[in-house]
Amino acid sequence: MNETAIRVNWRRMWCVLAFGLTNPGAWGWAEALPEVQGWVTGLLPRNRAKVLERALADLANLPAEERAQLYWRTFAGGRRLALSRLEFSDTRYQQAVRTALRLRLSAAGWPTAAASNVDALPGLMEFLANAPRPDLLQDLEQRIKAACRKLAGEVPDDNPYRRLLQMAGEYWTEGKPVLTQRPTRMPPNPHSG
Repeated sequence: MNETAIRVNWRRMWCVLAFGLTNPGAWGWAEALPEVQGWVTGLLPRNRAKVLERALADLANLPAEERAQLYWRTFAGGRRLALSRLEFSDTRYQQAVRTALRLRLSAAGWPTAAASNVDALPGLMEFLANAPRPDLLQDLEQRIKAACRKLAGEVPDDNPYRRLLQMAGEYWTEGKPVLTQRPTRMPPNPHSG
């Protein structure tokens, strides 16, 4: 697989995971599902893509009301999907994390970084997938993966969201192809004086 194919696969994987962890009742989730399932078909490695296919199929097979209830039970209406809450239990640190994340994402080109839900995992995954320079966000990717692994451990085994979270925490963890040379430190913040 060449570097372009690796990059497309990586971006597609984050889009699929972002979609899977989005509230299925908030927008046209069921209508968008066939397109997203088509994206999964092309993902590599196939054994991991099959896990995503099965999780999305399990969610799709639930009646809409049951799917929405499962989401709310699993993620407390989305509040459990906040990166700051998963990293820190102390609310003082959560606010500091959100502020730093807003500045970082704004500097990286996310126009909606000022939104109140800036640290929602689905949005961060979508940003990773569409960031102009994802190679500069390796540390954020690792934080998202660690948060997903932590949350997956709190979700029952038979819950399809557990498989999505596990895939987010594991995908490309071992033997990840290098997309481009990644920096060892964060780029300077253009907002600092």
